[in-house]
Amino acid sequence: LLVNAIDQVLLYYERVWRSSKDEALRAVATGFAQRFDRLREELSAREATSRNVARYFERVVADLTERTHRDAKTQLLHFRRFMEHVEIALSVHREGRWCALGVADITAFKALNDTLGHAAGDRVLERIADLLRSEVRCSDLLGYQPDAERPPALHARFGGDEFCFFLSDLDDAEAACTIGERFWYAVAEYDWATEDLRIATPRVTVDVGVTCLQLGRLSDRQLNARTIAADLFARADRRLYEVKAGFASHISCEAVRVHDGRLLEIGPVFSGGRNQGRDTA
Repeated sequence: LLVNAIDQVLLYYERVWRSSKDEALRAVATGFAQRFDRLREELSAREATSRNVARYFERVVADLTERTHRDAKTQLLHFRRFMEHVEIALSVHREGRWCALGVADITAFKALNDTLGHAAGDRVLERIADLLRSEVRCSDLLGYQPDAERPPALHARFGGDEFCFFLSDLDDAEAACTIGERFWYAVAEYDWATEDLRIATPRVTVDVGVTCLQLGRLSDRQLNARTIAADLFARADRRLYEVKAGFASHISCEAVRVHDGRLLEIGPVFSGGRNQGRDTA
């Protein structure tokens, strides 16, 4: 009986010990779990902070990079960056059937600048850059679906009073000429007296040259995108100087296509709102 009683006591304390041991292990495990949860939360918070810091510096770098590619006075792209964008646009698949590159300069700007001073000239440059951004766009042209996503137009300043623009994914060549006309009228009809009373007469105007490219097959332009971009600009520039030479009243626009890696004019040619059919392809 005594031995049985001792066994019972020992079994009881063994159960108590095991229970205490399990409780202690559970307490330790719970403590570790809580510490791990807190550590995980701290790491998540630090990771989020690191991501935010990284995003901030990415935005700063992107902003600084963008600033280096823009003209300080007008905030338009520098010409070199503009042409890089044109090359990229020509070397990838496009939704529209046409694109266009246009060149414009301010009529008799040197005389205006020399007569009225550089401050007045700077105001004219800045205002024309604003009008270029607001008027040279393709998203609101007649016939475009309002919910269709169209890439924004590219605008650049090069030289002193010269500007250029690129329109992608156009439905037809006439659309680019319509946009060029709209820009011309916006400049001609602007109330320049609000900038400087001395600019009211004679009014400020621009001359515009546009070359519209029928996109055709991607393979025809993909490997020669840089050459085609340079040729588009050169042709638009020649159109501009046709206007300045008096062959067109204010805008000259041609249509071209790619053939054997070079551009061929396919017409029609628009000059100052008048059409002259020509086919030299």
